Amino acid sequence: MKISVSAPAANPDIPFKDRIYRILAMRIFDFKDITFDDSGTGDCHLSVCCGSDGLTFLVHDPFPGKIRVCRHYPFGSSGDQLLLRKIREIISGEEILSLPYGKTTFFLAEKQLTLIPEQLYSSKMAETLYSPLKRHEVVMETVVVPVPKAEAFLVFRSGKDLFDYLSLTFPGAAFNHEIFPLLQQPEVKDGMLRFHLHDSWFYAIAEEQGKLQLINSFSFRNVNDMLYFMLAVNREFNPKRHPVSLSGWIEPDDPRLTTIRSYFPGMIWQGDNSPVSEIGDHKPFRSFYGLFRS
Repeated sequence: MKISVSAPAANPDIPFKDRIYRILAMRIFDFKDITFDDSGTGDCHLSVCCGSDGLTFLVHDPFPGKIRVCRHYPFGSSGDQLLLRKIREIISGEEILSLPYGKTTFFLAEKQLTLIPEQLYSSKMAETLYSPLKRHEVVMETVVVPVPKAEAFLVFRSGKDLFDYLSLTFPGAAFNHEIFPLLQQPEVKDGMLRFHLHDSWFYAIAEEQGKLQLINSFSFRNVNDMLYFMLAVNREFNPKRHPVSLSGWIEPDDPRLTTIRSYFPGMIWQGDNSPVSEIGDHKPFRSFYGLFRS
């Protein structure tokens, strides 16, 4: 087993075109099972979660139920083209991602999303949800995902250049929204309010008696903004004070975690409640793994 949290210093004399190390140096989590055999990936599932603040990939062997590889790359991007460039650099530098897998799924962390009931859905409606693109805007790809549990369709958009790159690089891969694994979590007897945290936004899902009450995303600039929206959602959609859960790549010493816990006593953090024997006590990874293994 190998777990690392940093990378060796890079040589500044290496030409720019060879500086994949700049991306690799940002890797804050790296796990690889020492028994991992590259020739046996055909039985494994590859899950890749990517958005404007990072990319994580997980190789999971479903038959013995073991994690083979997981790597997390945090970064920041302010636009679709920059995001595409960073993701291309990471993928081109990862030989593991070029291996054949029995199943490959991309979970795209797009902030804007809409849930349409099955009886109201049509492909035309999915397109008309979004305003026509202006001349300077990036061309977008509309993605529609069935959500049987909610008897609805999840509709969101991703940059077309990124979508096309991933589709061509990983033929046959499935595309989903990052929120989908949260929708597939086991039902709680009465209800639950779930928050999934990113660097500048979070998703909120509220359930009552097994029925979906809310699914939305909220952007914030600071901790006070984040807390304001969380408390507002809790007040409006969780009046019976059902359990509140939190997930995402959050370090145990992240001040946001401390703040949220102070206002939501008894909050369930996925990092505490998802034991993974291979990883031990790495709670941020356990938070991710409990949602995105497939």
